[in-house]
Amino acid sequence: MKKPNWNKSIDEVLFTKSEKTEMTSASGNQYVTEVIPAYDVVILGSATAKTDAANNVTGYVYEVYDPNHDLGGFTITTPNLIKFKGLKKVRFVRVRGGALSNKSEGWFKADKIELLK
Repeated sequence: MKKPNWNKSIDEVLFTKSEKTEMTSASGNQYVTEVIPAYDVVILGSATAKTDAANNVTGYVYEVYDPNHDLGGFTITTPNLIKFKGLKKVRFVRVRGGALSNKSEGWFKADKIELLK
């Protein structure tokens, strides 16, 4: 199984077509970034809650496997929780990410996660 390796853009990293999208940061600044509109993959195991310094839940982290590209060993964070056991086919909506100095596969975030049938 391959792990994601950051090159230039998210579509090169996840082998899925992306598009430029204007977004607004938490501080209110507008910026343009590459996003994958819909990323259909398999999630493994249960989500892990991500918390801030005050121990408030800020999102949920899912371990991901992309069977179309044999790509895994990375996580995607979303604001919503899907409860399940085992493996589940899902769609992450508006996936974006970037490189990190302390994690070779980088970071990934999506607007939401949806179950696929």
